[in-house]
Amino acid sequence: MDGRSLLGCITLGACVGLSLLTVSSAHAQRYGFGVETWGQSYRPAGLVQLESRVRAYPWLSAEAQAWAGRSPSAEGGNGDVVVLAVRARDELGRAEASGGRFILATGAVRPVHIDGGYLRGQLAQGLAVEAFAGVPVTPRFASRAYDWLVGGRVSQRLSSYGVLGASFVERRDHGREVDQEIGGDLTLYLRHNLSTAARASYDLVSRGLSEIQVTEAWGNSLRRLEAFVTVRNASLILPATSLFSVLSNVPSAQGGLSGRMRVAPRLTVDALVAYRAAAETYGIRGKLGARLWLDDEGKGALEGELTRDGVQGSQWTGLRALTYHDVIKALRLSGELELVIADVAKNGSRVWPWARVSARYLVRDAWLLSAGFEGSSSPEFVKVFQALVRVGYQRAPI
Repeated sequence: MDGRSLLGCITLGACVGLSLLTVSSAHAQRYGFGVETWGQSYRPAGLVQLESRVRAYPWLSAEAQAWAGRSPSAEGGNGDVVVLAVRARDELGRAEASGGRFILATGAVRPVHIDGGYLRGQLAQGLAVEAFAGVPVTPRFASRAYDWLVGGRVSQRLSSYGVLGASFVERRDHGREVDQEIGGDLTLYLRHNLSTAARASYDLVSRGLSEIQVTEAWGNSLRRLEAFVTVRNASLILPATSLFSVLSNVPSAQGGLSGRMRVAPRLTVDALVAYRAAAETYGIRGKLGARLWLDDEGKGALEGELTRDGVQGSQWTGLRALTYHDVIKALRLSGELELVIADVAKNGSRVWPWARVSARYLVRDAWLLSAGFEGSSSPEFVKVFQALVRVGYQRAPI
């Protein structure tokens, strides 16, 4: 048995084992298990994904997600583990610990996919300390010498008005320092319907601002208005070993407004307008959409959206329509259609359609069976057809 086959057996055993843990435990409360299969027609390929979520005790949970597939570019197929982690959390939120493979995002630290551990503790006065350490995830648990990352965050709750935090992260690649970053984040609830969120990070290796994000939001569930500003330096965000760091070494800025309003009990309208600038490329991006529920219980809906990207070099207009309806209590049918019209033709075409139809059937309030079929055309492929099937089981909501 080769290494990949062994990894596949371990992955499958971990997913099934996590589910059986809950079934066999006298204290078991809730669990879920799902299987997905996927295939495509061009350059035939296939994918199987397994996932399991377990909560054996109120304070202890585990999650596993793995996939295996076969494609013309991979001899004998391939596969990998996306998540395999255990989490313990105090019911009062005073302490938390995680270990394994997981995705971590906290404060001004951008999401990182790591094999490692995470600890968090919080005092009654609102002071919280977080720490994490591990190695960056590599495909199929491949080893890389002297790769690691470590970081943490300290935050203080400002009574009922918000949270102030400071973060630090350092990453090594083959022992070489490629990323050392500090950041700060602030969230304020100035009034009942007014909030402000901001974060900024500074790269200590390249000596420059990596990212700034500021968002001001006003409103409630019936109407909401947001103003946002984002400044990013791509070369300080992407790893120093990436070719994209060279190709995308252009700081960009974007600012604009977005809003949502319920104009009728079942009708919601949302819009966005933003101005983006990167080097000598600039333009306005806009979106206008609406959603109409067909009944008070949300059993059916119609959605429509018009998008315009006027940034120089990639101007296009997009149309999107979506509908779903519960034919019976257990059966939902849905369909989605998108159409992109480019200002300038690419590979002899300016119009690229995309469509998807799917169905979902709930069996005895526990087993879920769903399937979908998708077809599209793009500058890269004249036509593409894909299919997806999902089978899941859940004893109780997680």
